[in-house]
Amino acid sequence: MQYLIKLNSSRHKAKRLIFAIFFILFTINIFGQGFQYLLDCTSGYTCTFNDVETTEDGGYILVGRRHHFPFIMKINGNGDIEWETEVETSVISAYRYIKKSGDNFFFIGTKDEIISYGLINNSGEVISEGLYGFEGGFTALRGFASKPNGDFVFLRYNTLVTVNTDGDIVDEYELEGPEPNNSDPMFSYGYGDSYYNGGITVNNEGEYLIQGLVINGSSGYSFLQKLDETYNEVWVSSEFSVFFNLLALSDETLLYTRRINTISSQNGNFIQSFAYGKISANGELLWEIEETNNDAIPKGLIKTIDGNFAIVGNQPNTLYEGLPICNTFIIKFDENGNTLLRKELDTNSDEECFNLKTNENGDFLLPGRSRLITQTDGNSLSLLRLDSLGELYRFFIDGKIAIDENEDCLLNEEEQTLKKWLVKVQNETNTYYNLTDTFGNFQMNIDSGNYEVQTYPQSKYYDICTNPVSIEVNTEYDTISVDFSAIVVHDCPLLEVDITTPFLRRCFDTNYTVNYCNQGTIPAENAYIEITFDQYLTPNSSTLPWTSVTEQTYTFELGDVAVQECGTFYINVSVGCEDDGVELGQTHCVEAHIYPDSLCNPVDPLWDGSNIIVDAECEEDSVRFFIRNTGEGNMDSPQEYIIIEDHIIFLQEPYEIPSGEEIEIAVPTDGIAYRMETMQNPGHPIGNMPSINVTGCNVDEIPDFLLNFWNVYPDDDISPFISVDCQQNIGSFDPNDKQAFPIGYGEEHFIEANTEIEYLIRFQNTGTDTAFTVVIEDVLSEHLDITSIRTGASSHPYDFDIENGRKLKFTFNNILLPDSTTNELASHGFIKFKVNQVADNQIGTLIENNAAIFFDFNAPVITNTVFHEIGEDFIESVLVSTHELRGEEKRVFISPNPFSNETFFRVKGMENATIKFTLHNTQGRLVREEIYNVSSFKFLRKGLSDGLYFYRIEEDGVLIDTGKIVMN
Repeated sequence: MQYLIKLNSSRHKAKRLIFAIFFILFTINIFGQGFQYLLDCTSGYTCTFNDVETTEDGGYILVGRRHHFPFIMKINGNGDIEWETEVETSVISAYRYIKKSGDNFFFIGTKDEIISYGLINNSGEVISEGLYGFEGGFTALRGFASKPNGDFVFLRYNTLVTVNTDGDIVDEYELEGPEPNNSDPMFSYGYGDSYYNGGITVNNEGEYLIQGLVINGSSGYSFLQKLDETYNEVWVSSEFSVFFNLLALSDETLLYTRRINTISSQNGNFIQSFAYGKISANGELLWEIEETNNDAIPKGLIKTIDGNFAIVGNQPNTLYEGLPICNTFIIKFDENGNTLLRKELDTNSDEECFNLKTNENGDFLLPGRSRLITQTDGNSLSLLRLDSLGELYRFFIDGKIAIDENEDCLLNEEEQTLKKWLVKVQNETNTYYNLTDTFGNFQMNIDSGNYEVQTYPQSKYYDICTNPVSIEVNTEYDTISVDFSAIVVHDCPLLEVDITTPFLRRCFDTNYTVNYCNQGTIPAENAYIEITFDQYLTPNSSTLPWTSVTEQTYTFELGDVAVQECGTFYINVSVGCEDDGVELGQTHCVEAHIYPDSLCNPVDPLWDGSNIIVDAECEEDSVRFFIRNTGEGNMDSPQEYIIIEDHIIFLQEPYEIPSGEEIEIAVPTDGIAYRMETMQNPGHPIGNMPSINVTGCNVDEIPDFLLNFWNVYPDDDISPFISVDCQQNIGSFDPNDKQAFPIGYGEEHFIEANTEIEYLIRFQNTGTDTAFTVVIEDVLSEHLDITSIRTGASSHPYDFDIENGRKLKFTFNNILLPDSTTNELASHGFIKFKVNQVADNQIGTLIENNAAIFFDFNAPVITNTVFHEIGEDFIESVLVSTHELRGEEKRVFISPNPFSNETFFRVKGMENATIKFTLHNTQGRLVREEIYNVSSFKFLRKGLSDGLYFYRIEEDGVLIDTGKIVMN
């Protein structure tokens, strides 16, 4: 058998398989929907994770308490502990908080009056540390926050202390709360006058918002105080009870959670619930939502990656042998308090979470503790990660894909692993996708059930011993591993190339990105790329120097390209100006061809060995098209070519060419834009559609509706060796948009079934500061085959993920995208990918797509929606024969043409005939049909719009003439 299935029966033994680290340049960062990491604690002790931060290498740094001692530890993406600091001392009992500080992490903890703080790096080296306070008394650490300048501030009883990242105390300030008044007593304390008991945040202006209590004898009330950066009071409010969490927003408003205590009418005891709300910059209540869950306690309040907000908390909601079992809940809401998500976790255990964080993917991270409902004492440290919908799956599949070098269908440690291979796990109700990481690993968190696990090789040069594999998943917290062995069936390189630019503007520079990879089974020796630029594009420089130039073709030497090796380089290009003859909206095409471009697939017995290419030349009075057979075999069956003139098929003829020969078709240049296309004979190893476009031959100006003629129809770049990028130059434009190629024919954007679609998503930082992270989410239509995705060129390195079945996620980490006012050219970015349709989509199927673009933690920008409709025979046809093209005497005369309101037709030799006259617009729609019993007639415009139209004149169904008229 070619796969290995192993089942771990222990809940805790499986934890090493719950995490995975994936970071590949231009490829994948793949985590499952959620996980729970558990670490045992000695029986009889209470242990907790109090806080967590993510690291750039896919790991987690956690702080907390274990066995009465504080600790800081790092676990990697596989759940293994990389390092740990544990202090066996009575000075402090727990580390409470950890926050990122540049490339390092600031931590702080407490016991009684002692506060310990410091800075630690990703390797566990303590860079700075310090102690503050003295022993004795009650817990000193009342609040902790970061300041806009990078310093940190904590509240020790009534003292506000500022610490820099060197561990130096740079400021101390004794707070003074408001004077007591005669408000109704709310809480009972036996000390002090003003007591700051937590809830602290600092806004973007450096102002402090702090919650405290005023004590009046044995009673008191809470207050919220705002101080400016020099500690002057801005306002104070005593309208709210005790706050748990405060979150300052960029507009100086404040979100909060607070406790609400009411007295039960039945027994006189306090009943605790909570509320969350928003306060204006002036301390006025904007809105508040009160929760009715008894004894629910909020523990964390954050801003989510999509610009909304979330609360995590704990709620005892059931009993086990008389003991309360605490369940975790999440509430997500928008800036106006509208509930977006409400989720209660059911983990069959006592879960208590002490904080809430989010990672760059928008997942929720919940550090805390866990105790099985059957446990009598002790607990486990727990880190929960939920997806953006609050889901946690407890069933796991993982595995590895590698080249089976000895062909024994078993994986060995020394065998080369395979990255970027797609894996699908599917049953009747659920489908999950993943891609292997740099080390060939994949992992998915799924629901229970019976599944088939299938992998999709990057090329036909590999075979899988057995594919798919059937598995059964039914035991929680167990991991089933499915390893695939890939056998090499052809020793051959397989190079692929892609080229794109985000936009072209006349008289401006732009950058083309060229991306290439070797998806074959052996290195590609002496590889190189030839790039042919449009005549109005002038290369200035490139990050990989070109080695030769022949007219508009530039050659870039790559050397040897190893198996699975990918590379990227950039070419700076100037776009011509109006004075150079460049029209606004004109299409410019660039073609990249990578070598060696040989294929090693076995020869299909149906293939006759022919290979068809097409070419064209512009002559003084015509466009000359050429069809050549460059293959080693004669065509053993005819094919047809079509020639499209200005979006109308006017010539369709069969042909059959021996090896090494060609045919020529000369078309008079009555039109403006021409396209020839044909097909390869059955069994061709690529099966592409040879095509060529010609616009503007022997004309001075191209009408607007023909400027993007090239992109209406598919490019001839189905071959991995060739990439064609055709784009219109533009003036003003939406910098955050989505485009689809081919555009499709007519207003319906018709394309045929099985036509591959290429999507380009562009983005620009139009804000006022650098964007550190850009995330693009794109939910694919169900009419597209997600297993066929081919990611292409991009402006910057990215991680790629597939989430929730059909959502593509491109994450540009640390992109450092400048804002448009600082560096307009560098403020743009893009990502491109290709995808096939689901096989044989039905006529009339509508394929729609848009994307959401997230800049850092701002609300998403939603792009326009692109669409295609599946059709057939949708190109209007007005056919003539090659005999007619060779120059029979002209029979129809039109005067004037162009015209404004009317023109005259004269049909020679048709004095006694009945003539049928039809007129179509450039989208192929019939706009006029008339019958004439005379050979000369006057045509009236009758409200038709300006533009180009195509006429057809018939007698008894026999074509007499076709042509064009222009109304202006």
